[in-house]
Amino acid sequence: MYQKSLEPPMSSGVLHIVDSRTKQKYEIPIRRNVISAIDLKSIKAPAAGTDRADHVADGLRVHDPGLQNTTVIESAISYSRTTSPLPLILAGLSAYLACFPDTIPASTHASLYQGNLRNVDHAVIRTVAAYGVIFGLVNSHRKGIDFQPPSQENSYCANLFIMAGLLDRHSSRPDPTKLSCFRRFAMLNADHGMALTVFSALVTASSLTDPISCLISAVAAAYGPLHFGATVSAQRTLREIGSTDKVPEFIEGVKNRRTKLFGYGHRSYKGLDPRVRPIQSILKDLDLSKNDYLKITERIEEIASADDYFRHRGLYPNADFYGNFVFTAM
Repeated sequence: MYQKSLEPPMSSGVLHIVDSRTKQKYEIPIRRNVISAIDLKSIKAPAAGTDRADHVADGLRVHDPGLQNTTVIESAISYSRTTSPLPLILAGLSAYLACFPDTIPASTHASLYQGNLRNVDHAVIRTVAAYGVIFGLVNSHRKGIDFQPPSQENSYCANLFIMAGLLDRHSSRPDPTKLSCFRRFAMLNADHGMALTVFSALVTASSLTDPISCLISAVAAAYGPLHFGATVSAQRTLREIGSTDKVPEFIEGVKNRRTKLFGYGHRSYKGLDPRVRPIQSILKDLDLSKNDYLKITERIEEIASADDYFRHRGLYPNADFYGNFVFTAM
């Protein structure tokens, strides 16, 4: 899956032009085997002594009878850049799987993976690699930037940052602090028992299907507001609250069941989620002290932790409550 960057394809390049009238040299970009007619307008000559109808001073024109060699519009079949990332990742994983039908047991052999650890290991590695590339493609598409391919010289996490365009603007490389914080945050979530995504992947795997299909199940399960989707819901709630002054009113709304507080409470923990304080340490390293939404979050915990309504119900912050700031800081 990983490969070194290749030279630009033959469909792109530069057209070098020398105007015999003026001896001027021009470089016209070639993109997808097309040059822009607008670029040709920069090729101009003095109008003195020419026919006014030729508009020589206005730049070179293109004559293409019947538009036989002219494109008049550029279109693309793609998803909207404002689409939520998880459905795009699901689409990418499905498209990838469709390109390799020989990896699907139902299409080849029922025991393709059962009892064959070599096939399993190979498929799992391809799945992890495919997910990284698709994550990068999705993030690049949503940000409207060019996708940068991975390199064998980089770690998996560093390649994730590079492919997704999460680069320091000065060095054009992943920021070491952010990369370290991402690794620490990933470990806190990966080493956390039987989460819903893990359970969903295992249920799908029990049918002896391929690892990509298992990952698709896990990603789909993660999107719900009672799982990873809680981070998105928490961000939306913080925007609706707006300022720390409105937190007491919001807390009363939660207690009266007029609104919901996402990122609070956990099915396993009746006290504070043990991942919360390490995540707060990560946020400190990311220097989010001036983030107004983080101040609102801290104010919510301050008020809720002293309120009997939350204490008697064993409701405390979980990893999603502060974890969403790790992603926004990237």
